Amino acid sequence: MKKRWLIYAVIGILFGVADFFYQGLMQDLSPLALQLALILGVWLVPAFLVALPEARATRSSWKAGLATMFSWSMAVLAYYLFMAIKLAYIGEPSRPEMHISNSAAPEFLANWQVVLRYDILGGIKEWVPLALIGGFLVGWAMGGLYLLWTKPRPSRKPGVA
Repeated sequence: MKKRWLIYAVIGILFGVADFFYQGLMQDLSPLALQLALILGVWLVPAFLVALPEARATRSSWKAGLATMFSWSMAVLAYYLFMAIKLAYIGEPSRPEMHISNSAAPEFLANWQVVLRYDILGGIKEWVPLALIGGFLVGWAMGGLYLLWTKPRPSRKPGVA
C-alpha cells in the first residue's frame, strides 16, 4: 500500500469526525437550500485533498476516483463510529441512557442493540453506497479536470509559424 493511501485514510477519518460536529452546526441554518448546499458541499473538501494529489501522482482520473471513493468511505465509517463513541463514553445530553455509566440499567443492552442496528449500521448501510458511487464520480471528475488543465502543451520551436 502506498503511503499516500494511508494519508487518504487519515483525511477521511479526520473529515468524518469533523463532519459529525459540522452537521450539528448546520441544523439551524436557513434557508433550506443554503443548508443543503453547505452540508453536501463540504464533502468536496476531502475530495479536493485526495483526488488532486492522486491525479498528480498517477496521471489517472480513474485512480483519483478510487482514492476519493476510499476516503469518503473512511469518512462515513469514522462518522458513525464516532457517534457510537460519543454516545457511550462522552455522552449526549438527549441520550443519557446510552452512556456507559448506565450499563447496569436493565434496558442498556437492548437500547444499544437498537442504536447499533438502526443508527450506526443503518447509517453506514445508507451512506457507504453514496460514498462509493459519489466519491468515485467526484474524484474522477476532479482528477480529469486537473489532468486536462495540467496537460502538457506542445511547444513551438522558435522561428516556426
